[in-house]
Amino acid sequence: MIRPAIQFLSEKMRERIAGFGWKNLTDIQEKTIPLVYQSDKDLIIEAETASGKTEAVFLPILSKLEEEGNYKNSVKVLYISPLKALINDQFERVFKITEDMHIRVVKWHGDVSHSKKKHFLEHPSGILQITPESIEAFMVNRPEKLAQVFSGVEYIVIDEVHSFVGSNRGYHLQSLLYRLGRYFEKKPRVFGLSATVGGIDLVKKWMNPDEKSVELVESRETSRKTLINIQHIVGDDEEERDAEIVKDILKLTAGKKALVFCNSRFNVEKYGYLLNKALGCKKFYAHHSYIDKSLREEVENLVKKTEDISIICTSTLELGIDIGSVDIVLQIDCTHSVSALKQRIGRTGRRAGQDRIGQIYTTEPAHLLAAIATVEAAKENRVEAPEITKYNYDYLFQQIISMVIERNGVRAEELVLDIKNNPVFSQIEVSKIAKLIKYMIEQKYLSIAMGTDEIIIGHVGEKMAHNKDFYAMFMATEPFSVYYGSKKIGMIDECKKEGQGFSLYGQAWVVKSVDVKLKKIYVEKLKETILTHFASAGGERSKVVRQKLMEILKSPENLPINYVNKAGQEIFEAEKALYRDKKAQEKNTRVVTKDDTMTEMQLFLPPKVLNAVSVYLTAMNYDDDFLTDDYLGNLVVKPGFDVDELKKCNFNKRVKRVIDEYALMPGTNEFELRSKYYPYLSEEMRQEIYLERWFDFEGAEKMMPELTFVHVCEE
Repeated sequence: MIRPAIQFLSEKMRERIAGFGWKNLTDIQEKTIPLVYQSDKDLIIEAETASGKTEAVFLPILSKLEEEGNYKNSVKVLYISPLKALINDQFERVFKITEDMHIRVVKWHGDVSHSKKKHFLEHPSGILQITPESIEAFMVNRPEKLAQVFSGVEYIVIDEVHSFVGSNRGYHLQSLLYRLGRYFEKKPRVFGLSATVGGIDLVKKWMNPDEKSVELVESRETSRKTLINIQHIVGDDEEERDAEIVKDILKLTAGKKALVFCNSRFNVEKYGYLLNKALGCKKFYAHHSYIDKSLREEVENLVKKTEDISIICTSTLELGIDIGSVDIVLQIDCTHSVSALKQRIGRTGRRAGQDRIGQIYTTEPAHLLAAIATVEAAKENRVEAPEITKYNYDYLFQQIISMVIERNGVRAEELVLDIKNNPVFSQIEVSKIAKLIKYMIEQKYLSIAMGTDEIIIGHVGEKMAHNKDFYAMFMATEPFSVYYGSKKIGMIDECKKEGQGFSLYGQAWVVKSVDVKLKKIYVEKLKETILTHFASAGGERSKVVRQKLMEILKSPENLPINYVNKAGQEIFEAEKALYRDKKAQEKNTRVVTKDDTMTEMQLFLPPKVLNAVSVYLTAMNYDDDFLTDDYLGNLVVKPGFDVDELKKCNFNKRVKRVIDEYALMPGTNEFELRSKYYPYLSEEMRQEIYLERWFDFEGAEKMMPELTFVHVCEE
């Protein structure tokens, strides 16, 4: 007889659950709880949003701690989150379970007071909730406390694990966990929680280099349907298109609580203003990273308590911050990935018997096609796999400074060995590690202690480490802070002059005074409307979306897209008609269309392959003859361009020389904006990581010669 999962839990834990009024465990809880007890493997818990993943791991963990009774004198659980807001949210959920167990639940991040942190350090115990950046700060500023706090950790819970793997924060966290390993008395079990996991083998290896020691626990069980519609808005006038979108959103959200996602802060402010103006009152509250944290929290709490209001936001509410039940999710322009779409739509349908309802608005044909491909890929649960890189010199640069400070000096041989054993840097050759350390000594980031062979921190490295921005791998922006009286409203990218107006948090403001030195702008309210420009978030589609779109177009079968409005269906059918010829449907064939002014090559190349083709054409002196369509991975070339030139794609010495020079030209690419410590490296190392992360030359050389081109006429 199969033992029900609840029977594994302690008697007191079962009593607690009954007291909460929980009638049944969820499917993911039924599957996870026995494995926490009966297995010693690390677990990836994958289930839809609001399925009880947090409780699936914390119920058995806390039950085991209660039975063992050894949780009062040391930290036993390390909960790691990508967001401070998520920590605050999960604190309440976990505290509810632990309240009568007398297990401490402690938040540790930049917004927690010094006195609370000091009190915890005097008697560390229970559950520590923390971000990767706060772990880094702990290792740099309190190395003498590391063993006391972390030695007894038995369980590590990583929330939204998919958001880490393959990202700069993911490499950072992976390295930090490896470094903490020297303080653990025994290896903790690791639990990764996510609603969307792509590239499961890569995620397993990220969690544990011995991926056979990691098991996936997944639940696809749901009684809820996912209903997504695409509304394509046509017309040459932007104001008219916006008006139609606003009209439809107001119709769909009447009497409902909604989340409206935008892909930019600009659109959050624009559509927030337009929606509230059309409604005649404030129902749509803006939420993005440039709005002050206190105001974002006010909005989150307000929406939890009120039914007929909505939030218009960027990805700030994509992850699992609790804002209560949402009736519908709306997306203006399609998401950049399948994963993001699944996460966002997953925010709705939390009430019993409620389906997940979403609507996507598009205004450009390319955006429409990408939206259809994204929806179809989501139906197949075809989520983007993380990309793992080898030449992680930029992350290593920061970690070397941190490691040297943590140990108050370390011998070179010991440092090199520790780096080589770190899974983030294991593929870097020992000679390259030694070369980086030597370079850092030459540049005064590191130093050699007088009369010894011990590496210590240099004066330049010490200055860098004392900056609060040091703890994060991601780029820290330095916008101007905006104040209304003494209250901080948020931030804007550029300085404004006295008397200038702009919008923020759904309100127009006029500048009263500016403190340039402190980067503060003081404002008053303004009745008229002025929209503010914010830095772009980019528009590149994932290679999964590009591949799926190509499959859809090439397929001889007619795709039933009854979820797209008539205007969108007509555009899709016209695009599909270009592939009516069986030759166009062949695997390695690509369609080419032309008119009097341009030729479009529908290549659907993965981003790094498209970059490689682009730099090849530039090196071959075609730089004035083409443009890249970074949205869908296509090329637009001048009439008369020999498309068969692409079949010659070969990265010989001449081309590679141009590429190497291009990689080092300051300001010619946006890579420096994505890699915080890239500018601090030697030219050689900057070249290596730039070429690895920006281009796929091998893929281009293999793919392009195999292509054939079919010229068709658009009807």
